[in-house]
Amino acid sequence: MDTLQGTAPAPPALSGQPTIQRSHPMKGALAWLIGIPIPIIIILYLLDVF
Repeated sequence: MDTLQGTAPAPPALSGQPTIQRSHPMKGALAWLIGIPIPIIIILYLLDVF
């Protein structure tokens, strides 16, 4: 009798290169330009929203 195994996600490719994370360093400036106050932007940075 065969046992059924659930599908598992494929392991990441081992290319020796780190995964690329997209970073948007100007998010805070954009938030400020649309009117969000600086203290709120700082709190959002500390909470890792940006």
